[in-house]
This record gives sequence, C-alpha cells and structure tokens, in this order.
Amino acid sequence: MGHTGEITCIAIHPSQQIVATGDLHSTVHVWKGDSLQALAIIKRSVSEGIKHIAFSPSGDRIASVAWDADHTIGIFDVSTCSLISSSKGMISPSIVYDFAYSNSGTELVLVGKKQIVFFVGVHTNKRALGSQIGRIGSKGRKQSFFCATYFKDDCIVGCASGELYRFRDHACVEIIQAHGVREPVLSLYYNQYEGTILSGGSDSLIKTWDYTLLEVGDTIDMTEDIGQGVGTSLDGAVISLQQWDTTILVGTKGCDIYEIQLPPNPSQHHSIQRIMSGHSSGEIWGLAMHPTKEEFCTCGDDRTLRLWSIRSHEQLAIKVLPGVSRSVAYNNLGEVICIGLVDGTVALIDAKTTTLRVYCTWKHSNRIITDLKAFLSSLLYK
Repeated sequence: MGHTGEITCIAIHPSQQIVATGDLHSTVHVWKGDSLQALAIIKRSVSEGIKHIAFSPSGDRIASVAWDADHTIGIFDVSTCSLISSSKGMISPSIVYDFAYSNSGTELVLVGKKQIVFFVGVHTNKRALGSQIGRIGSKGRKQSFFCATYFKDDCIVGCASGELYRFRDHACVEIIQAHGVREPVLSLYYNQYEGTILSGGSDSLIKTWDYTLLEVGDTIDMTEDIGQGVGTSLDGAVISLQQWDTTILVGTKGCDIYEIQLPPNPSQHHSIQRIMSGHSSGEIWGLAMHPTKEEFCTCGDDRTLRLWSIRSHEQLAIKVLPGVSRSVAYNNLGEVICIGLVDGTVALIDAKTTTLRVYCTWKHSNRIITDLKAFLSSLLYK
C-alpha cells in the first residue's frame, strides 16, 4: 500500500532484493521485495505521471520516463531520492515504447514511434543530459521501434517490420529479419549468463540469438503450445520475456503468463505451463458467485466471460462474447449464466461445460444492461 494513483511501471534492482514502482501521480516508491518495507519515496518529479522506470546496472540510480508531452527523463539517487539529471526525451506526438540502460551504466536509449534517441553521461552528476538521435542510414527505415536492450557494447532494437537493428556508436550497423514481415518484435531480453538475447513478437514466436545475431536453439511457437491443452489465450503476442537458467517467463498481450522449461537434451521438447491469466483490456464490470460450487465468473471490456476457481485461482474456462458486457448472474441451480451487454443484448450461456455454449441471445433494450438477478431457475430456461 502507499500509491495514491494507478501503478504504471515496475523495476527490479540488480540485487533482486529491491523493487521500484511508479504511478500516474508522478510518485516512485522503493521498497524491499521480501518484507514490503518502504525504503524511499520520490515525490512528484513531473506533473503527468511516470510511464517507465529502470535501475542502473550498479543499482545506485533510478531512471524514469514521464507521460508528459516531452517524455521527460529523470535520473534519481536511490539513497537520497534527489534528482541528479533530467532532459527532454521525445517530443510528442512521438511515443516512448521502451528504454534501457547500457551494461556499463553510462548510456540510456529510448525507442518509440519513428525515433531512437541515445542519452550519454547518465552516470555523471551533470544536470542536463546530452542526447544523440540514432543514425539509421540507408540500410533501414524509420518506423515504430517497440523494444530495446544492450547486447555487450551494442544496442539491439526490435522493429515493427519484424527486424532487429544493431546500433554501435549510435549508428545502425546491421539488420536481420528476426520475425515475420509485418510481425513486430515486441520484446527483447539479454541473458548475460548465456551470452544470448531472446526476442518475442506478435507472431507468438520466441527466438534465441547469439552475439552475431545468428539464431541458436529451437524456435518456440506459443500458438502451437497453447493449442496442446495448456489453455486458451485471446492474444499470444509475446510482449514480455525473461530467462533464468532453463526457465523462460513469457507475458502475452492476452494477459497470460507462461513458464517454459527448456530440456537438458536438445533432442527433447520443452514444456510449457500457464501460471496466470487475466482480463486483457479495460475494466471488469460483472462478477457472480456460483450458487453451490467454489467458482465465480467475471466479464467486462475485453468481450470475454471467464470462469475461475476460488481454491486454485486458476481460469477454468473462457468464452468470447459478441460485445462488451456490464453484468452477469447465475441462475439458482448454477447451470445457466446470464450476461448483459452494453448494446442492450442479453445472452444465456450453458455453465455446465467448459465450452460455455450460448443457449440464446435477444435484444432487450437499446441501453446498457447494468444489472441482472436470478429468481426462478425455470424462467431462465424458458
């Protein structure tokens, strides 16, 4: 507890023991991961909220990118919470999608809509930061750049075209087609222990690359694995990656988190397990308890109905609805779920099986169905 506004970003200290979180009220909280004890609070450094935060490799500084029109960068001392340096990041209408510290801690890169900007001297005590636009040259083109990481001394950038751009001394020196054409690279992770980077894209593929940007190991196709009974995901686009030893954590645009276990023998197949699910966009508007089972269902802006176990917290089933919903209720026997939609439609859904088959729908009103109540189960069947 402590934030007064929506938490928008999070970062882990290099020691793995400290966490920083930023919110829409421009406050950054630093706290211990095990005890949740607050260590420091950086208050209202900017006026529009914090969009991204990251610890420096040495862990003594926190860098932040704000939501304001200039996407202001701030460098703060972790122990004193004082502002060390600041600079304009990218002037609107550009959008900052990601930023990263260099492994030496002397440089930052911001990537966004048609821009790549490098900031140097971020390890000094200079009040203003020097910046340099990344030189793409004739080899590449300006587009949306969604992610970035440093690979030894080079900066690797993921592009909307499905390509990886390698920057050295702020200039693009190499381009490879990492994922499908027009399949954006949405996430990159540098595994310093293995000397490789992972890339994840909107094509739901995860690939591993060595320092020469040569693909190593097997490509992991999330769509194939999800289709083998792990569970249904609305959108398997890989937007977050992290690897520790033989374990890869994957976050998808469909708001699922998967844990992949790599086999010790390359001839064996990897295993995958979904460890968390959630509604993928907007807000949750409807919630109803099953009358007899330890289950409940939810619905909302992402046009889905989801069944959950109270004991295991697992998602038991999911159904894509014809529209945005605002209310939900079980009948008295728990065999039928009634959904109220924004366009005034009401739907009856079979709750006895995980397929959640739709019995029928009808237009009840031209206004939002904001509430539902079950009274006689026989009426719902009629």
